Amino acid sequence: MSYKDALRTAIADQLNKDTSFPTVLPRDIIDIQMSWDDGDRYDPTYGDTPNDAPTFEIEVTLNTPGHPTLYRKVNVEIVFTALLRAVLETGL
Repeated sequence: MSYKDALRTAIADQLNKDTSFPTVLPRDIIDIQMSWDDGDRYDPTYGDTPNDAPTFEIEVTLNTPGHPTLYRKVNVEIVFTALLRAVLETGL
């Protein structure tokens, strides 16, 4: 199993545990987008703002029979679990 297939399988398994959607299969995952924001902001009035926290967001595009081209934000813990599982399953 390739790394990409293992990742899709792991994310689909996690989505099936954590959602009320019909069953999500690995082939239903069209795309996985990840974005990182380091939280470093500059406010011209107050200068640097230390209150902004870094964020890591994952959005999965699903194409299921009941929900064609659905964009779903995925919990970071789910993706890190899926990544770890994919790495362990493929032996990378």
